[in-house]
Amino acid sequence: MRPLEYGEDVMVCLVGREKSFLVTLEPGGMLHSHRGTVSHDALVGRPAGSLVQSNLGDWFMALRPRVVDRMFKVRRRTQIVYPKDAGWIVMALDLKCGDRVIEMGTGSGALTILLAQFVGPQGRVYTFDQDA
Repeated sequence: MRPLEYGEDVMVCLVGREKSFLVTLEPGGMLHSHRGTVSHDALVGRPAGSLVQSNLGDWFMALRPRVVDRMFKVRRRTQIVYPKDAGWIVMALDLKCGDRVIEMGTGSGALTILLAQFVGPQGRVYTFDQDA
Protein backbone atom coordinates (compact mmCIF):
# COMPACT_ATOMS: atom_id res chain seq x y z
CA MET A 1 0.00 0.00 0.00
CA ARG A 2 1.27 3.47 -0.93
CA PRO A 3 2.46 5.50 2.08
CA LEU A 4 0.94 8.86 2.97
CA GLU A 5 2.60 11.83 1.24
CA TYR A 6 2.81 15.60 1.59
CA GLY A 7 0.05 17.37 -0.33
CA GLU A 8 -2.37 14.50 0.22
CA ASP A 9 -5.70 14.84 2.03
CA VAL A 10 -5.93 12.58 5.09
CA MET A 11 -8.67 11.84 7.61
CA VAL A 12 -7.16 11.92 11.10
CA CYS A 13 -9.59 10.12 13.41
CA LEU A 14 -9.57 10.11 17.19
CA VAL A 15 -9.50 6.44 18.20
CA GLY A 16 -12.53 5.37 20.24
CA ARG A 17 -14.53 8.48 19.43
CA GLU A 18 -16.53 9.72 16.45
CA LYS A 19 -14.35 12.77 15.91
CA SER A 20 -12.29 13.19 12.75
CA PHE A 21 -10.43 15.93 10.93
CA LEU A 22 -9.74 16.30 7.20
CA VAL A 23 -6.26 17.76 6.73
CA THR A 24 -3.87 18.30 3.84
CA LEU A 25 -0.43 17.07 4.85
CA GLU A 26 2.18 19.85 4.76
CA PRO A 27 5.82 19.86 5.86
CA GLY A 28 5.93 21.15 9.42
CA GLY A 29 2.11 21.18 9.61
CA MET A 30 0.24 20.43 12.81
CA LEU A 31 -3.29 19.23 13.55
CA HIS A 32 -4.56 21.03 16.65
CA SER A 33 -7.45 19.36 18.45
CA HIS A 34 -9.03 19.23 21.88
CA ARG A 35 -7.04 16.00 22.43
CA GLY A 36 -3.65 17.48 21.58
CA THR A 37 -1.55 18.11 18.51
CA VAL A 38 -0.42 15.69 15.82
CA SER A 39 2.47 16.52 13.53
CA HIS A 40 1.91 16.04 9.81
CA ASP A 41 5.54 14.90 9.60
CA ALA A 42 4.70 11.96 11.90
CA LEU A 43 2.12 10.73 9.36
CA VAL A 44 4.11 11.09 6.14
CA GLY A 45 5.75 7.86 5.01
CA ARG A 46 3.40 5.64 7.02
CA PRO A 47 0.68 3.49 5.45
CA ALA A 48 -2.96 4.49 5.75
CA GLY A 49 -4.41 3.04 8.96
CA SER A 50 -1.33 3.89 11.01
CA LEU A 51 -1.73 5.07 14.59
CA VAL A 52 0.04 8.12 15.94
CA GLN A 53 -0.04 9.57 19.45
CA SER A 54 -0.79 13.22 20.19
CA ASN A 55 1.32 15.26 22.57
CA LEU A 56 -1.37 14.62 25.24
CA GLY A 57 -1.18 10.84 24.80
CA ASP A 58 -4.38 10.26 22.81
CA TRP A 59 -4.25 7.98 19.77
CA PHE A 60 -5.24 9.05 16.27
CA MET A 61 -5.56 6.96 13.10
CA ALA A 62 -4.67 8.33 9.66
CA LEU A 63 -6.88 7.16 6.79
CA ARG A 64 -7.38 8.11 3.17
CA PRO A 65 -10.72 9.93 2.94
CA ARG A 66 -13.72 8.32 1.26
CA VAL A 67 -16.09 10.34 -0.92
CA VAL A 68 -18.59 10.60 1.94
CA ASP A 69 -15.83 11.94 4.23
CA ARG A 70 -15.09 14.70 1.74
CA MET A 71 -18.80 15.48 1.36
CA PHE A 72 -19.34 15.90 5.09
CA LYS A 73 -16.14 17.86 5.72
CA VAL A 74 -16.76 20.63 3.16
CA ARG A 75 -17.22 24.08 4.61
CA ARG A 76 -20.99 24.52 4.84
CA ARG A 77 -22.24 27.94 3.94
CA THR A 78 -25.37 26.32 2.53
CA GLN A 79 -27.34 23.15 3.21
CA ILE A 80 -25.67 20.10 1.67
CA VAL A 81 -27.32 17.25 -0.24
CA TYR A 82 -27.08 14.25 2.10
CA PRO A 83 -25.84 10.84 0.87
CA LYS A 84 -29.28 9.16 0.72
CA ASP A 85 -30.57 11.96 -1.52
CA ALA A 86 -27.32 12.19 -3.48
CA GLY A 87 -27.48 8.44 -4.15
CA TRP A 88 -31.00 8.80 -5.53
CA ILE A 89 -29.90 11.71 -7.75
CA VAL A 90 -26.98 9.70 -9.15
CA MET A 91 -29.19 6.67 -9.82
CA ALA A 92 -31.97 8.76 -11.40
CA LEU A 93 -29.43 10.38 -13.72
CA ASP A 94 -27.90 6.96 -14.53
CA LEU A 95 -24.44 8.52 -14.13
CA LYS A 96 -21.41 6.60 -15.29
CA CYS A 97 -17.77 7.15 -16.13
CA GLY A 98 -17.32 9.58 -19.01
CA ASP A 99 -20.64 11.42 -18.61
CA ARG A 100 -20.91 15.21 -18.65
CA VAL A 101 -23.04 16.88 -15.97
CA ILE A 102 -24.26 20.45 -15.60
CA GLU A 103 -25.03 21.40 -12.01
CA MET A 104 -26.95 24.58 -11.28
CA GLY A 105 -26.27 25.89 -7.78
CA THR A 106 -22.89 24.69 -6.54
CA GLY A 107 -23.54 25.65 -2.92
CA SER A 108 -20.96 24.07 -0.63
CA GLY A 109 -19.84 21.62 -3.35
CA ALA A 110 -20.72 18.42 -1.49
CA LEU A 111 -22.85 17.03 -4.35
CA THR A 112 -20.22 18.19 -6.86
CA ILE A 113 -17.65 15.95 -5.14
CA LEU A 114 -19.90 12.90 -5.62
CA LEU A 115 -20.76 13.78 -9.22
CA ALA A 116 -17.06 14.10 -10.06
CA GLN A 117 -16.37 10.71 -8.46
CA PHE A 118 -19.01 9.06 -10.65
CA VAL A 119 -18.08 10.62 -14.00
CA GLY A 120 -14.39 9.93 -13.37
CA PRO A 121 -11.40 11.43 -15.16
CA GLN A 122 -12.97 10.95 -18.60
CA GLY A 123 -16.14 12.86 -17.64
CA ARG A 124 -16.75 16.48 -16.66
CA VAL A 125 -18.87 18.31 -14.11
CA TYR A 126 -19.74 21.90 -14.99
CA THR A 127 -21.14 23.68 -11.96
CA PHE A 128 -22.55 27.19 -11.75
CA ASP A 129 -23.60 29.34 -8.82
CA GLN A 130 -24.88 32.86 -8.48
CA ASP A 131 -22.47 35.20 -6.72
CA ALA A 132 -24.72 37.34 -4.57
